[in-house]
Amino acid sequence: MALALGGGVELEVSHYCLRHGNDYGGGRLRHWDLQASQDGGTWTTLRSHSDDQALPDAAFSTAGWAVEGGKGAFSRSSASGRRA
Repeated sequence: MALALGGGVELEVSHYCLRHGNDYGGGRLRHWDLQASQDGGTWTTLRSHSDDQALPDAAFSTAGWAVEGGKGAFSRSSASGRRA
C-alpha cells in the first residue's frame, strides 16, 4: 500500500494505525515495514515489524504504533509486507 500526499504537503509521522478488513480471524499482518519518501525513489524506514502480534485474530481488528521522531517530514508513505 502506498500514499502520495501531493500539492507540496508533507507530514512528520508520530503514530499510525492499521485496521484489518477481513470478517474472519486469520491472515493478520505480522511482518512489515512502514516507509516514507520525498521523491518516491529513496525510502526511509520509519518502523519495522517482525512477528508483531498487536493486530488480534478477530474480525476487523485495529492496532496502533508510535513512530520514533526525528526522521523528518515526508510527502509519500508506504507499508510493505514481508516474510519473516
